Amino acid sequence: MQTTTIKELLEQSVARFGEHVAFQIKAEAGYRKLTFNDVASLVKRVQTQLKALGVVKGDRVALISENRPEWPIAYLAITSMGAIVVPLDAMLKKEDILPLMDNAGVAAGIVSQKYNESLTAANIANQKIVIED
Repeated sequence: MQTTTIKELLEQSVARFGEHVAFQIKAEAGYRKLTFNDVASLVKRVQTQLKALGVVKGDRVALISENRPEWPIAYLAITSMGAIVVPLDAMLKKEDILPLMDNAGVAAGIVSQKYNESLTAANIANQKIVIED
């Protein structure tokens, strides 16, 4: 039995469905749609930013955000570069997030603006990507 990685699945999906819609989210004027090609481009941009923060294969990266297309894009970026996702429940309180991150030994984080302030006291305060940026 052959094992397929998430990175390979992404590459196969882009090759097969490039211009098809992968994600859509309701916006002020209709829906914002992202094709598989768009997703692949965004994944590469997030990986470039993670590498600039010093994230390498095997590092743990915290991921905390509301339910939105950027969450799976960040997940794909982290996993397809060989890093490990530490998904944190968006309903957690600030005082619960920091100990979990410390225990997991995260090297960086990807957060939405809503949770950005929760990480100011974390040891990765300068090692994060804010989704809206």
